[in-house]
Amino acid sequence: MNTLQPSHVPATPSRRPKISQLIGLVLLLFVRIATAQVGTTSGTANIAATVLLTTVAKPAEGGSVIGGGTFTVGTTQVIAAVPATGYVFAGWGDGSAEMKRTVLVPAAGATYVANFVPGTATLTVSADPATGGTVVRDPDKTSYALQEKVTLTARPSTGFAFVAWKEISPLATATTTAPNTSAVNVPLLVSNANPFVVPMT
Repeated sequence: MNTLQPSHVPATPSRRPKISQLIGLVLLLFVRIATAQVGTTSGTANIAATVLLTTVAKPAEGGSVIGGGTFTVGTTQVIAAVPATGYVFAGWGDGSAEMKRTVLVPAAGATYVANFVPGTATLTVSADPATGGTVVRDPDKTSYALQEKVTLTARPSTGFAFVAWKEISPLATATTTAPNTSAVNVPLLVSNANPFVVPMT
């Protein structure tokens, strides 16, 4: 009698990945994603360009200009002309008349020239009453430079005596197109010499 013996069936190997393999796959995927992100960021990064904005005073002794330097292209910058004593601002080289202005920083940079000229003012004198005498200016000119010293001499008519000097209208801001007038009223004149300084702007 033959006894049936159980046949030996080889075990089927498990197809489940090992934990170490799963961890390795996750790490590899993470590294690849991170590398791709870094490459994308580096490829699209924008670096803002900077250029020089130059400011010049002409003539150099006429004043100064503030606001120049190195700035980012496409931004705006405020520049201003500052006259020196005895000078007035006469406009920018590009035709602008604004003493303080806002400019756009161009890609090629730019140079802005502020022009200055010696400031002038007129000086008008009179006697009160008109028959009381006369006033002599020394030097006697149609206009004077700012801060220039002018000597006024009061010469009374017969029968009048000098009382005092009186400034009846203060000097306004001097300009090159419309000089200011300062009126000095001289009542009841007598011979007297007083220095008069034309104020600066």
